[in-house]
Amino acid sequence: MSIEVEFLAILSARCPATYTTVAPSGAPVPRVVFQHIGGRTQRFLDNAPSDQRNILFQVAAWAKTQALAFDLIRAIEDDLCASAVLQVPPQGEPIAGVSDIDEIRGAIQTFSIWGAR
Repeated sequence: MSIEVEFLAILSARCPATYTTVAPSGAPVPRVVFQHIGGRTQRFLDNAPSDQRNILFQVAAWAKTQALAFDLIRAIEDDLCASAVLQVPPQGEPIAGVSDIDEIRGAIQTFSIWGAR
């Protein structure tokens, strides 16, 4: 199973309203939006690829209150770190997300995800 497939399965199990890059207009809250924002390329000296991949994902949890958004992102962190398939070192604590919609608040966290190529 690829990192992306496992990652999406974990997020969707926690919050069915999970989207990549941008949520559609009118998407329900709570919701989760994630982006692939880079990662580390693993190559050996002979230029052969490693059997491991690394992807940085930024995850934004959106809810009706800031407290609920932080509860959701922390639950996602727990779910990701508990994965038997992925190695997931969080890249710091979540930060408050800013929304242009008055009714929702966010929490954003970045994860470095290691898994099989």
